Amino acid sequence: AAQLLGETVKTDNAEEKRLVKIIDEQSKRMNVIVQNVTQLSRRDRINPVKLDLETWLGDFLRQYSDTVSVPHDAFVIQGMQEMAVCVDPDQLYQVITNLCQNALRHSPPFTGTPLIKFQGSRDGEDRPILDVIDWGSGVNPEIADSIFDPFFTTTPKGTGLGLYIARELCEGNGASLNYYPGEGGVGSRFRVTFVRAEDCAELGTL
Repeated sequence: AAQLLGETVKTDNAEEKRLVKIIDEQSKRMNVIVQNVTQLSRRDRINPVKLDLETWLGDFLRQYSDTVSVPHDAFVIQGMQEMAVCVDPDQLYQVITNLCQNALRHSPPFTGTPLIKFQGSRDGEDRPILDVIDWGSGVNPEIADSIFDPFFTTTPKGTGLGLYIARELCEGNGASLNYYPGEGGVGSRFRVTFVRAEDCAELGTL
């Protein structure tokens, strides 16, 4: 309705066009919030499977880079050889999408140097780890403890739900999501620690 109203407003009436634009933008923002809250209802309805993380990430990035119109060269994958995880692939898609959106929002424009690195490793209990690393503006240490809180945001158009939902979906899959400052205080590192692929049957009974 706001879009239709915008088409009828006279082009020389700047104030009316400004008000219609506000309605349209805020409606879209509320729609994002509703969609995000709806995603939370899926947390406890997981369908975990064993995934080869490197293969899955490659497929994800081919789709995601086209969606956000960012060259594929803006992303780099390292340390994923023979790394299998147990997770619901649809929910993992949402988690990584949220982390990428957050990273790109705080990164400079792509000029040939990668903006996001996906680094694989394992913890002391042999659980697979995926670090999503960027070299953007980073997180102010004063708010680092609040970034996973619902509706906490530092951007005017943010909903404050992206990181919150990402962590909730991770925990629903028996995984964890944590934030660490980037090396040398540059950028950010978000770490997803997964359930081991061999424990997939156990995860499915949770």
